[in-house]
Amino acid sequence: MSHFIKEVIPLSDYVKKLSDTELANIVSDYYAAYRWELTDAHKTLYNSVRKEWVARHDKKPMPKLMTNFDMILQKTDNFLPTYDL
Repeated sequence: MSHFIKEVIPLSDYVKKLSDTELANIVSDYYAAYRWELTDAHKTLYNSVRKEWVARHDKKPMPKLMTNFDMILQKTDNFLPTYDL
């Protein structure tokens, strides 16, 4: 079964290899999840990502990305037909 594992690296090294977009995506997914869905692994990954963001950008806020669910149900309702009653 060990032939399925390609490489084992520390989480901090893995997070350093991610792009800024990937970091923001991880944080957006963390905020989009329900509290009871989050595990200790989610929280550890989130904390590592936040530390890496601060190391790269200091006090710059992390951009908020829309999750897939938000893309489907947009707040603006641009494409819904309107009816005058």
